[in-house]
Amino acid sequence: QAVLLEYGMALEKAGDMRGAVTAYHSERGISNQLFEKQRQKAVYELQEKYEAEKKQRQIELLSRENQLKSTEIDNRRLQQRVWWLLALVLAMGSAIVGLLYRKVRHANVQLKVKNQELKRQSSRDPLTALYNRRHFQEFMRSHAGKPVHPPAGNDMVGALFLLDVDHFKHINDRYGHAAGDLVLTTIAETLHDVLRETDMIVRWGGEEFLAFLPAVARDGLDDIALRILNGVAAQVIHYQGQTIEVHVSVGFAPYPLAPLGQPLTWERSVNLIDMALYLAKAHGRNRAYGLRGFRHVERTTLEAVEQDLERAWRDGHVDLSVVLGKADGKGNAGSAPAAASDGAKGACATAAAS
Repeated sequence: QAVLLEYGMALEKAGDMRGAVTAYHSERGISNQLFEKQRQKAVYELQEKYEAEKKQRQIELLSRENQLKSTEIDNRRLQQRVWWLLALVLAMGSAIVGLLYRKVRHANVQLKVKNQELKRQSSRDPLTALYNRRHFQEFMRSHAGKPVHPPAGNDMVGALFLLDVDHFKHINDRYGHAAGDLVLTTIAETLHDVLRETDMIVRWGGEEFLAFLPAVARDGLDDIALRILNGVAAQVIHYQGQTIEVHVSVGFAPYPLAPLGQPLTWERSVNLIDMALYLAKAHGRNRAYGLRGFRHVERTTLEAVEQDLERAWRDGHVDLSVVLGKADGKGNAGSAPAAASDGAKGACATAAAS
């Protein structure tokens, strides 16, 4: 009992309130057992003594009865004292439990806040505060088979936009990585301004950003791409007395893409959009290439389209639109006809010349 009491006090000083309460409860149980045994032992001894003396000394019966009554009175007084002690112990235990409950509740609140903070940190990019790739992947996996886009048959579609900062390595090499970080945070803020609160903006990795738009007008994707291009180009970044102009290249497409009526997985959709982004890079940067849809896919294979999107465009198997940023002197969107091979080649050559 003494060891448990000392152990409980040590745990309480160490801050382990749960362990201290457990030790105190154990000590209290032992105390009650010891008292009960002592009381029973005293009663048994009195009874044996009474029987023995009754047989041996009948003459002293009245004296022993008086003795017994006196002992019973003492026992009652002792019981009263024990009950008062138990009441005091219960009151102290209740106070300790109440204090521990408040501390545990406060600790649970703090733990909940910490868990929310950790969850936010695990889903956010520490530099830009945008969602990270892991969060987007978990989101798409959790919505696998669920409608994360508007139902078919109306003028609203989902959309995916993939952005890459033009000449970002040159910015880092010339101005330093701190300037590169400033460029990334500026682009993140610009995307928040250009897009809506319901759109998911993701730092895809390095200097790449991805935006998932759950509901946009079917014929408004080119306008959104133009807003992104011009919104980023309009940002003039000042760093240590120097001016940094930034442009991005963009690949985009409605989501989901469904050649032959069969929706593609989001991974394959992002892969095709990345190829469209590569075309934008290859044909002059500061522009967006959008994959509008597929044509005559039965004459080729989806794998062939994924391996060489530009060739599929020239062969008329995909429909691409080209949106040029203001820095190219255009300021509006130009689309490349993909119905015929010669038309597609001409559009591609025009984009490359620009």
